[in-house]
Amino acid sequence: MASISSLGVGSGLDLSSIVTGLVNAERAPVENRLSAKEQDLQLELSSFGVLRSSLTVFQERLEGLQSSSTYNAKEISVSDEAIFSASVENSADLGNYTVEVSALATKHSLATNAAAAFNDINDVIGTGTLNIRFGATSTGPYSFTPDLSKATQSITISEANNNNTLSGLRDYINNNDLGIQASIVDDGTGYRMVLTSEKTGANNSMEITVAGDGDGNNNDNSGLSQLAFNASAQSSVIQTVAAQDAALSINGLDITRDSNTVSGAINGVTLNLLRADVGNFVNVDITENRDEIKNTIEGFVKGYNGVVNSINSLTNFDPESGSAGALIGDFTVRSISSQLRNIMYTSVSGLTGNISSLIDIGIKTGLDGKMEIDTSKLDEALTNFPSEVEALFALQGRPTDTNISYSSASEDTIPGEYGINISTIATRAIFNGTAVNSLTIDANNDNFEIVVNGVSSSQISLVQGLYSDGDELAAHIQAQINNDANLKDAGVSVVVDFDGINNEFDIISSEYGSNSSIEITSVDINTANDLGLNAGIGIS
Repeated sequence: MASISSLGVGSGLDLSSIVTGLVNAERAPVENRLSAKEQDLQLELSSFGVLRSSLTVFQERLEGLQSSSTYNAKEISVSDEAIFSASVENSADLGNYTVEVSALATKHSLATNAAAAFNDINDVIGTGTLNIRFGATSTGPYSFTPDLSKATQSITISEANNNNTLSGLRDYINNNDLGIQASIVDDGTGYRMVLTSEKTGANNSMEITVAGDGDGNNNDNSGLSQLAFNASAQSSVIQTVAAQDAALSINGLDITRDSNTVSGAINGVTLNLLRADVGNFVNVDITENRDEIKNTIEGFVKGYNGVVNSINSLTNFDPESGSAGALIGDFTVRSISSQLRNIMYTSVSGLTGNISSLIDIGIKTGLDGKMEIDTSKLDEALTNFPSEVEALFALQGRPTDTNISYSSASEDTIPGEYGINISTIATRAIFNGTAVNSLTIDANNDNFEIVVNGVSSSQISLVQGLYSDGDELAAHIQAQINNDANLKDAGVSVVVDFDGINNEFDIISSEYGSNSSIEITSVDINTANDLGLNAGIGIS
């Protein structure tokens, strides 16, 4: 029978231990050499990590200098920030301004009549349709001028819509994008509905008309008519806050805005109005923010010096101790150091004028190889040649043809000269209507459906009435289309123009390119004949 026995059995010798010892003795020098080599490699790898980290910091500092916004920074000061605060863009004009705020913009607010206050927030208010238009209201005597660029909001009040009670209507209004906010207030005599326009400004006041009131009268102070506020219904709802524009003067020039956030009155400046104070003239000063660019340049120099420190510490040699840096003599490190020096101290190709290298703005090399800044020379360069300082660091595009404009560059942009041939300009889809025969909207031409950029609208409804001209009706058609929930959710919109020469409405997509499309899918009985809008596909 075969058997297996271990070394040493039968001989009396522990040959297994002897062999193991011989193998270990033979392997030890090799293992020691590999272990030492591994330690050296790990030390080198760690050292390259330190160098890479310093280079990353330097790159981040350099990116700040490559942004054009760094060189155009402005700062703004306001002498009385209790009246308004201000912010400034880099495009702002330098200057000194005197501002007086005489009125703040307010939101239009209406409340149901106290004489007909509700006993409970769940009281039924009636049935029918509320139509809410936005525009300018005057109360002495009452008049309303609609802003047809703003969509008319229609609310069907019914038990099925769960909005025929005071609280139900409040919730329905607040849960839908209707341009108004609703609340219920207990004034001590009962509950009153308060409706407030979401936007400030005189042209954002509300006119509320009622259609199909369940009690048969659209203008009395009963049923749904309790919410009416128009030329025929002045006793149902009262105006609690009049809508008004913000009013201010800038260097004596009177200005109005529909918002307390005033942008563009001073180029590149936004004023946030906080309080009206007639006779208080607030000083606004806009100056260049030199500190931002100087701090960015100082950060760039510190980043470069950080790389130099890393390279020095990793490649140094101490003759007294005989110790050497982990990367001494390494070709990669020498190459990086050489390339950086060449880039930092070579004139930038293509730059002409007073500044073409770092030395021209006061950045020079010290005896230790690190950068130093001559602050007086830097200040002089920023004062006298700001655009040339920017060109030294930031990528700039200079088109030779006025049909092309330069927008921006990224970190991936490769400097160079590029030829551009424009073969096709992106266009927007347009639906050209036919001849318009009537500017009156009635029950036979007030509805249509449209598809914009592949998104189907729900039924678009126009407000019935006689419009003064084609431009007025075009503004209303545009507002009603762009107010459609489906289109708004998809972020698509149109522009509607009235072509007076051809007597037609043109519907134009706001999007350029191959995805731009316009199609009218259904129209009312007389829409094609009256408005020149018939079912069909526009030109892409």
